[in-house]
Amino acid sequence: MFMITDVTKNTRIMKTKYLFVLGCMFFILFKNEVVAQASKIMEKTVNGETYIINHRLVKNKKNKLPDGKQCYDFSIEDDSPLDSVFGAVLSKTKMHELVKSKASIMLDIVCIPSGKIETVSFILSKNNPVSLVEIQLLEERLKKTTLKIKSGEACQNNSYFAIMKMCRFERYAQTPQVK
Repeated sequence: MFMITDVTKNTRIMKTKYLFVLGCMFFILFKNEVVAQASKIMEKTVNGETYIINHRLVKNKKNKLPDGKQCYDFSIEDDSPLDSVFGAVLSKTKMHELVKSKASIMLDIVCIPSGKIETVSFILSKNNPVSLVEIQLLEERLKKTTLKIKSGEACQNNSYFAIMKMCRFERYAQTPQVK
C-alpha cells in the first residue's frame, strides 16, 4: 500500500512539472508575439515628411489634434470631394491594380468646424500595394479638401470633428476623375 501511494504521488508531481513547463513555454511564445508586434512600429521619411507606420496604420508624425473638444453630433452633407481625391492622385493602372488586389483604405480624418481637413491617417488593408509616396500625395490632396459639415447646437463650442471613411477602389476605378 505504501508503494502505491508513492507512485501516485510521483505521477502527480510529474504532471504538475509537465504542466508548469508547458505553461512557461506558452508564456514565452506569447510574450515573443507581443514583443514582435510592438517592434513593427517604424518611421520612414518621404519628401521631407516623416510617417509613423504601425502594422497597417500610417500617419504623419506632425499630426496633432486641434485644441479643444471633439464633436460627435454631426453629419457630412457631401463626401464626394473625398472620392475625387483618389482619382486625381492615383493613375488608372494603379486603380485597377488596387481593385484586382481587393485593397481598401480606411481614412481617419480630423476636420475643424469650417470643414477643412486638418489631419488624415490611413489604415491599409492587408497586402495593400499603395506606396508611401502615394500616401503622401493623398494626404496633401486631402488636406486641401473642405467638407460640408452640418452640426447641431451641441457642437457650437467644439474644435474638431473626427470622421472614419472606408474607401474601396472598385468604386473609384470607374469615376471620370481617374487620371
